[in-house]
Amino acid sequence: MKCLLTRAPYSSWRLGVFKKLFDVPHPASYASAVSKPQDASKELSEGPKEAVLRPSELLPQSPVITHPRPGPHKKRKRPPTVGELEELRNNAWAVALASPVRMCNVTEQRIPKVMLDDYHLVQQPGSEKLWILPSIAFKDELRRARKQSNSGVKEGKQGESQGSLGTLDLSIRISQRLSVLKVTTEQLCEAAAGRRAKVTRIIPSRWKRWIFGPGRKPDSIVWREDMPDFVLQQKRKEVVKKMKRVCASHKPLDPQDGAWRVIATHTLSEAVLVDGLAKIEGLERMEDGAVLVMGSCYNTGQSEYPDLVPLPQRQSKVPLFDLRTLLSKAELDDLKGFRPLFENDVFFFKPGDRAGVELLLALWSLKTYVTE
Repeated sequence: MKCLLTRAPYSSWRLGVFKKLFDVPHPASYASAVSKPQDASKELSEGPKEAVLRPSELLPQSPVITHPRPGPHKKRKRPPTVGELEELRNNAWAVALASPVRMCNVTEQRIPKVMLDDYHLVQQPGSEKLWILPSIAFKDELRRARKQSNSGVKEGKQGESQGSLGTLDLSIRISQRLSVLKVTTEQLCEAAAGRRAKVTRIIPSRWKRWIFGPGRKPDSIVWREDMPDFVLQQKRKEVVKKMKRVCASHKPLDPQDGAWRVIATHTLSEAVLVDGLAKIEGLERMEDGAVLVMGSCYNTGQSEYPDLVPLPQRQSKVPLFDLRTLLSKAELDDLKGFRPLFENDVFFFKPGDRAGVELLLALWSLKTYVTE
């Protein structure tokens, strides 16, 4: 394309060319002799025509210009209300899923912390040996010692307050599985003369320099030969203690929003349990609770009930804990003699505070431990 108007400036000629390129074509109109004067009045009545878009507006626009952000703040989710947070705190299963992920020192699997047991190094006064024991066995003494250390009590008084135990603030996490603990006990307690103690395998390497200091040998760490049975006994004691505490703090029977609901059953079967759950009314968020079976006779075998029972009110399922298979006969008799509530065969429990949530977590830990 050449500039034919040699006398016109190049900038003016270029502007004219661009106008022709982006000009919207209009059909030519010809006046005829037969046209009526009403056409002109009709055009005037239609009003002003739509404004012609500029050439720059016909090009694609950037989303930064077409959809600008409303402000400097990002769009975030709605913060939870106080009621929603309280519902999550009283849901034991939500608390378990929200626990941080940690690694098992034996299997090296990363699972939620609530599914791991903490083991501490315990030293008896007058002895250099360190015993690896579960923290559930001396939880009250450990909590008391930490409170005294925070209040500024001297180390000598701390040892006296703990009785016959002096704990080191080091923990080992092991999975809550009876099979894992049995295999670990067999491997660590193998007597092999002239070999290094195998119990040091589960001790983290960053601790060994501090534990095996001057005058201390790896043989000073002791692992109980009856550790699986010892842990089972401690877990059962913990469940019994928490059940007594929760029963004493909650209203006993059938309040409008209480924690305990007795399920009337003439025979113990899954269908009867579902019918009994369907008759419970006036209890909100039943999916946060669980079914506890006490029974009238002790059962040493496996439970005939499923792990989960349907909940007709919420179209969901709740866990079932058969205490006849989880606890010993002496512990069941102790619970039945503690309160008349535990003399019933089946009842529904819904936690209403932190103590109730800890009870369900303790029951779940015990059932996970004994389940192969």
